[in-house]
Amino acid sequence: MVHKGDLSTVCTDFGALTVSRGIVYGVSDTTVFRVDPKTFAVSVVVADINGGWYSGPHITADEDGLLYTIQGPNLVRIDDQGAMQTMRR
Repeated sequence: MVHKGDLSTVCTDFGALTVSRGIVYGVSDTTVFRVDPKTFAVSVVVADINGGWYSGPHITADEDGLLYTIQGPNLVRIDDQGAMQTMRR
């Protein structure tokens, strides 16, 4: 174990983690958050994400470092260096 921390401010139930651009990102049923790799400080990337999950929150990153998750019933792309975009059919 590298680190053990309290994530209850951003994750009250199940959550998922991924690594993008050397930073650990997570998503819960309510929040997308990041964990600083040196200090382990937790900060909110997107509050009130409120994903419409059926099997628990998921988050992934592509080769460019963009994050993908669900907000309500919509797929969203998040650039932590920029903005969030909702992707609709």
